[in-house]
Amino acid sequence: MLVCGKYNLVYEVFDRVKQKSIPGALNYKVLVNALWREGKIDEAVMAVKDMENRGIVGSASLYYDLARCLCSGGRCKEALLQLTADIDSEIPFVS
Repeated sequence: MLVCGKYNLVYEVFDRVKQKSIPGALNYKVLVNALWREGKIDEAVMAVKDMENRGIVGSASLYYDLARCLCSGGRCKEALLQLTADIDSEIPFVS
């Protein structure tokens, strides 16, 4: 879905997962990547915050993708602050 650019399918699948169960870190990683590719940086940040608020532990690669997303939008300082905040809050990284 990501490779072929059908981001709307990513959003549909994510919504279905949210309706039937609790999305996992991998679901959020795919969502963040779809939002990033569409230039929806604020939405990507909000998705990660939603994930964290639900108590879902994100992988290191998810946070790496979020940092790349922010940097690609000229928000490198925010990316660094986000990663520092995650480390300071002792959110465990799962690789």
